[in-house]
Amino acid sequence: MKLGRSKALLKRLPMTAVSLLLVAYVVVSSDWSAVLDKVQNIEAFWLVLLVLTAPALVAASVWKWRRLLNVYGHDASFGQLFGMYVAGQFYNNLLPTSSGGDVVRAEMLRRRCGSGHAAYGSIVAERFTGLAVLILIAVLALVEAPAIWPHTELVVGVAAGLLFASAVMLVVLSRRITRLLDRGLGNVGPARKALKKVHDFQDSLWQYRDHPFELSVALGFSGLFYLLAIASTVIAAEAVGLHPSWWAVSICVPLVLIVTLLPISLNGIGLWEVVFATSFEAMGMTRELGLTVALLLRARDVGWSVLGFLLVTLAGLATRAAIAEAAKGPDVPAGQAVPAMPRNGGV
Repeated sequence: MKLGRSKALLKRLPMTAVSLLLVAYVVVSSDWSAVLDKVQNIEAFWLVLLVLTAPALVAASVWKWRRLLNVYGHDASFGQLFGMYVAGQFYNNLLPTSSGGDVVRAEMLRRRCGSGHAAYGSIVAERFTGLAVLILIAVLALVEAPAIWPHTELVVGVAAGLLFASAVMLVVLSRRITRLLDRGLGNVGPARKALKKVHDFQDSLWQYRDHPFELSVALGFSGLFYLLAIASTVIAAEAVGLHPSWWAVSICVPLVLIVTLLPISLNGIGLWEVVFATSFEAMGMTRELGLTVALLLRARDVGWSVLGFLLVTLAGLATRAAIAEAAKGPDVPAGQAVPAMPRNGGV
C-alpha cells in the first residue's frame, strides 16, 4: 500500500513542479495591486449571479448524463445524479488524483443502479460528447480570432490542446487504430494495460451508435454547458465592475478550456490562470482582468465543491466505499473505466 502511494506521488511530481513554476510566473508577471483593487470593488449582485452559475453548470451536465444513462435501461432521479456529480467535483477540485471525480460518481451510481457497465459507460459518453463539442468551438475560436495569432505561446498551447484532445478522440473512436496499436504495443506491459482501457471506452461509446437521437441531445446539452461557461465568465468580469465583450469572452473561454485539458499541471493550477491572463490580453483586455476572472471562477468552483460535498455527505449519498474505489485509480475493474479529464476541461 505504501509502495503504491509512493509511486502515485512520484507520478504527480512533474505536474506539481509545472504548477509551481506557472504559479511563480503568475506572481512575478502580474500587477497584484490592480487585481486587489478589482477584487475589493466586487458588486454583490453580480457575485450572487456568479455563485448561481455553479449549480446551473452542474444541472446542464446532469441532464445530459441522465439521458445517456437511460440508453442502458437504467435511471436515477435528477437529484440523485446531481448529488453524485457534486461529490465528483469535490474530488476533482480539491484532491490530487489521476482518476478524478468521475470514478467517485461512477461508483456511487453503480451502487445505486446495480450496473457498473451502465454507470461507467454513461460517464464515458458524457465526457466524450463534451470533448467533441469543445474541439469544435475551440477550432472556431482559433480561426475567427486572428488577434490571438501573434501570441505564439497561446497559439502553441491551443494547438497542443487540440492535438491532444483530437488524438484521444481518434484513438478511442477508431477500432482500426487500436488494432494497429495492439499489434505494435500489445506485448508491452504499460501499453497493454492502457490499450485495454481504450477498448473499454470503445465498448461504452459504441453502445450509443443505435441511439443517434440521444447522442444529438447530449451534444446539445454540451453546447448549453459551454454557453453557460461563457456567461459565467462575463458575469465574473461584471462582478469587478468591467464590461467585457461577449464576443471576446466567447473566444477566450474555449481556448482556456482546450489548453487546460493538457495533463501537464496539478488540477490545472497555474495553467488555468496563465491561459486566462494571456487570452484576455490577446483579445484586447488586460492580463489583470483575465487573472482576476480566473481566480474568481476558481474560488467559485472550490467553494461550491466544498459546500456541495458537505450537503451530499449529510444526505447520505457520498460513501466511503466510492471514495476508496476512486483512490484505486488504474485498478478499476476491466470494462469499468473512465478517461481522466482535468478539472477545468469543462466536458
